[in-house]
Amino acid sequence: MLKETIEAIEAGRALLWRDQTVDASVLPGQPVFWNALTQQFEQARASVSQSQATGGFTYAPEADVFGLCLTKKVGNRADIVISGVVAFSSLADAIDGDITPGRYYLSAAAPGKLVLQRPPVTVAVAIVL
Repeated sequence: MLKETIEAIEAGRALLWRDQTVDASVLPGQPVFWNALTQQFEQARASVSQSQATGGFTYAPEADVFGLCLTKKVGNRADIVISGVVAFSSLADAIDGDITPGRYYLSAAAPGKLVLQRPPVTVAVAIVL
């Protein structure tokens, strides 16, 4: 896995942000957002909030996916994939049930989860090949 990750970076196939602080609940493969209040990455979840000024809806901060947790380290540190093509050893922590190829969206029901079915609040996150 480490050799493949390094080769992907050298080939320009992936952009990673290494050794970042994450919430203890974050697991490899899960989508994360930056929480400015806690100063760490946390599990992302598709949701909206209503503006008191305009009455319109906008994506909530936890729906702003920064990337996917590639590897979790000791002390709540992790490598975050910002963009590109990487090989995950498993996506079982992010996708419940069978993992099939296709475009995956941020779940509105469970933080840190991806779903194949496009939900009403749509945040496209990844394509599984």
